[in-house]
Amino acid sequence: MEYLATATKLETYTIKRATHDIPKTYTFTLKNPLCEAARKINMYVTYADATLTKQGDTKALEKRLNILAMAYAETKNLLEILKQCDEILTIKDTVLEEWTCLIIKEQVAIARERKSLVERYKG
Repeated sequence: MEYLATATKLETYTIKRATHDIPKTYTFTLKNPLCEAARKINMYVTYADATLTKQGDTKALEKRLNILAMAYAETKNLLEILKQCDEILTIKDTVLEEWTCLIIKEQVAIARERKSLVERYKG
């Protein structure tokens, strides 16, 4: 459940920071892609959580693992966009650190959930 709470927090934080720290001139090149990546992460983990898996239901398990993999890939995308933002704009170190920590926390939570699913449904 940690990955759900962190995804929501990450989306909220990203929208807040993108609105506050990124000028309007970068709306289509930086601000929108940042917010869209954060929304996708939250959407994917919500879908993954809604996908019920039962012992022996390999299709549902594969679907859930794939959705979580897409969420993880989107966290990498978010980090790349954030890196570009930092190169182009001057983002405060404290903001950048907190933002990056949230993304990494989400990556760890997703990876932990995927590992847990695999171990739980082996057989």
